[in-house]
Amino acid sequence: MARPTKKEQRERALKQVPRRMLYPINEVRILLCCGNEFLQQLFDEGRLPYVLRGKYRYVTQNAIDNYLLSEEVK
Repeated sequence: MARPTKKEQRERALKQVPRRMLYPINEVRILLCCGNEFLQQLFDEGRLPYVLRGKYRYVTQNAIDNYLLSEEVK
């Protein structure tokens, strides 16, 4: 059996992320197909708001949707 391609791995990971109100950072990376550094840059620039719960950051579904709409092909 051949090893799954990166695209297949990404699609499988995306299917495993349930739809909810708050997403932990590791699931946000999957949904946005980005890495830690890029996600941190989005937080630092204020382009993707987050919620602090204790020492953990969460991103709302609305914030993810708004970010994706603002980044559509121009």
